[in-house]
Amino acid sequence: MASAAAFVPKTTEVVKVAGKSVILYPALPVDAPIDEKCHAYHHNRNALETARIPARELLETMGNRLNGSTFVTGETVEYLEVFNTSWVNPDRFIILSYHNSAGNLINDATDASGLDLKQIQQGDPAICRPNDVRFLKARVICDFARLTENQPCSLQVDYYIELPLSVRNVADDQGVNRVLTT
Repeated sequence: MASAAAFVPKTTEVVKVAGKSVILYPALPVDAPIDEKCHAYHHNRNALETARIPARELLETMGNRLNGSTFVTGETVEYLEVFNTSWVNPDRFIILSYHNSAGNLINDATDASGLDLKQIQQGDPAICRPNDVRFLKARVICDFARLTENQPCSLQVDYYIELPLSVRNVADDQGVNRVLTT
């Protein structure tokens, strides 16, 4: 039901958000009429999305403009909690590849299963870990369904982990020593 008082929109203003100039509806007081809150919400949401403002800044700006920063902070904390618990969950962690110090893909770094890094061992170099295995590329899938009434909602994040390096002398299958940094 509409408010009894007539709604007269306020003049918009240019605001810097995430380094971009965005035309927003002015910040509202707590007691602003519902018609004005709805107008401000839709105007600001459209302006921020059109300007491609990142989600966190969009939420913070909406909360500040609509006098709902407590709600926004709560939502942000919930999403961050899901993200922070997901990325350390081994059931959601996938090893994609191994890379050398220059960031180049190493195709023969894993054993026959394709999952485990080859061991550092004496013998045939083809079955030994290659030299300079420096980075692991991983993927984690964060499932936000519990925050969206069990509607599918996930975020896939790929990142690199720097592996510890050591220098080892290993003999190949001919008994010739080689230096392996990995």
